[in-house]
Amino acid sequence: MDRFIRSIRGNTLVLLVTVFVFFLIASWVRGLIEILINFIFAPLFGNKLNSVSFWGYGFENMNDKWTYVGKKSSLGIRSYVVFDCEKFGNIDDPDEKKKLGKKSDGYHIFYSWIIFVLCLVLGLVVIFTANTSMDSINTIICALGAGLIYHGLFLLIVGYYSSHKMKTSLAGYTDNAVKKLRAGCLIPNLELLPVNLLPYEKTIKAERLLYFPFYFIYLDACGRFDEMKPVVDAANDDLPEQFSRPIANAYIQLMYYYSCHNVDEVKARYFYENVGKFLVNDRDSNSRRIMAYFELNINKNREAAIEYAKAAKNNLNTFKAKVSAGEYHYEIECVDRLYRVLGI
Repeated sequence: MDRFIRSIRGNTLVLLVTVFVFFLIASWVRGLIEILINFIFAPLFGNKLNSVSFWGYGFENMNDKWTYVGKKSSLGIRSYVVFDCEKFGNIDDPDEKKKLGKKSDGYHIFYSWIIFVLCLVLGLVVIFTANTSMDSINTIICALGAGLIYHGLFLLIVGYYSSHKMKTSLAGYTDNAVKKLRAGCLIPNLELLPVNLLPYEKTIKAERLLYFPFYFIYLDACGRFDEMKPVVDAANDDLPEQFSRPIANAYIQLMYYYSCHNVDEVKARYFYENVGKFLVNDRDSNSRRIMAYFELNINKNREAAIEYAKAAKNNLNTFKAKVSAGEYHYEIECVDRLYRVLGI
């Protein structure tokens, strides 16, 4: 140990590397603090600690039981909080659901502040523990303290940016909906609103076209078919002159709409020209289901529609492994509806 200390004092490169290592250790300390805070406070805000990772070794909370899920390349300690969809789904009162949703949305700022304060206090304690001289060892100790403060402050800035984005932009609202969907929320429980009822003064076409598929699927899952037309009309108005991949999902849902809910051969074929090749080649249940409606109502080929419908049902198990619980349940309902339409 004495030899190591002497090498630090006599070698600037070794000192810099050691400072970097202690700065990295500070990030690990912050990661441990995050796990502790999320474990204690997340449930109070309608969330839950879903997974943790220690230097790449991951553990996931599956049905209230922590399970090892494998190793990935990582040097950090991380935790991941998700919206507690089960708790949300067990609430019947709409007002209570709204309160829980708002609490969940505000959690990121709360925990960012808590972690920042803890890192700041701990970092200052570490710094003031060191002697005031510029000795190499004290420099390393100060690096640990400064690292704690830096990592806490960085998390706070990111938390404020994410919260501001979610509250002031349609992109943030869409992001939040996607996170809840990925967490396992059933689609009708997302309680989404149309763009014109959201509190955003300005929205751009790109944002609206990214939000459209989620809101359209939400209406479909809720059985609110009569509300689809104005939403679809608005999406058509926002479409650019040329197709691009980022809005492919909007094209797919528009093709589904004109092949199923409001049959229009010209419009259905227009969207098919852009995304049809993908849907034909894709084996997932949702693609098979949309193609079944296209064959039934546009190509007037009932036999082909039945084949696509059967493929959609047969592929549900593989589809389940690729999507969230909410998307899987939605697809089951859609395939059942398709079977009823076909009378099979």
